[in-house]
Amino acid sequence: FLKMLKDEIYVVMLMGFNPGILNQELWPGIYDKIKAVKDATDGKVKVMIDGGVKFYTAKALQSAGADYLVGGSSTIFHSGGTIDENVKKINEVLNG
Repeated sequence: FLKMLKDEIYVVMLMGFNPGILNQELWPGIYDKIKAVKDATDGKVKVMIDGGVKFYTAKALQSAGADYLVGGSSTIFHSGGTIDENVKKINEVLNG
């Protein structure tokens, strides 16, 4: 299906866990899904991950081919820091 649409769509959003429940762990099969989207679209379609994005999962998601990571209560709005501190931290995780 994605092969047919690869020239018509720009991004596919994949859920990293079941929506509506906070603080779940990232679904391990998400890495295979990222690869499947990239393979099916010859890398033309961007992949966005929503859910399960944490400071310790972000780099692996990026390395697997995710182009966009949706930040939420486990990153940007994490209670361990201010928004500015958390944005800096996630940028350091992703960019070294």
